[in-house]
Amino acid sequence: MEDMEPNVEQSGKNPEEMTVDADQSQVDINPEEAGVLTKLPREDNPQEQWQATLAQIYAFLKQLPGPVVDFYNNYSQAILIAGIVFGTFVGVKVLFAALGALNEIPLVAPTFELVGIFYTAWLLFRYLPTAEKRKEFKKDFESLKDQVFGDEESADS
Repeated sequence: MEDMEPNVEQSGKNPEEMTVDADQSQVDINPEEAGVLTKLPREDNPQEQWQATLAQIYAFLKQLPGPVVDFYNNYSQAILIAGIVFGTFVGVKVLFAALGALNEIPLVAPTFELVGIFYTAWLLFRYLPTAEKRKEFKKDFESLKDQVFGDEESADS
């Protein structure tokens, strides 16, 4: 098999001048002589290339609504459940982060605990001592529940 590497020999008095023999052609390299670098012309205008890319993106986005709408129609229940689960997870993480930040502030955590203790004590002494007060509490609680979740009796009629 023929040797594929060019034969490099030093010639002349200057060691930097070298002769390269590759496929029977010789190239003299002289680093003292300055050469001229030519700039290669660009094949495409950058503006035209940019416009072609934008046209491809526009064509893709124009066809996109059809498959997305079909996918949503087929899996809307699953997408809704996944969104609710993800939103709940993010909400709980944000809530815990906010409570953790509040607990780091001096005297805030003990203040919240005292407010909770005083409200619980007030609720117990206000509504639990007598049967009449417990009935009032049950009525107030049912009224609040109807306001939050809606009145079932008026929804049925």
